[in-house]
Amino acid sequence: MDDVTRHAARLRMVEIVLHWAWDPIGIRGIEEAIDEYDLYAGTVLDMLERKAADQEVADYLTSIERDRMGLQPRPEKNADVAEMLGHPSILRFSSESNC
Repeated sequence: MDDVTRHAARLRMVEIVLHWAWDPIGIRGIEEAIDEYDLYAGTVLDMLERKAADQEVADYLTSIERDRMGLQPRPEKNADVAEMLGHPSILRFSSESNC
């Protein structure tokens, strides 16, 4: 798998986690809204690739909820999602050949 394909696969994994696990506005599973959080996935992936602490990722998700979406932040949920995103299998799985 070349670097461009690997990056695209990793980005897609992050997008999936944001849509299905993070989902601060409750659009999980709505096909027309599948890309709702894709705007944030690139920054999250950059954080993961530079091995940012889970808390840093959680803080970023919290800031999106509070500052960009105007929602009540969910720090505990964001910590859980950040831990999930930081699990080695997220980036490793999407980097394996033939994914």
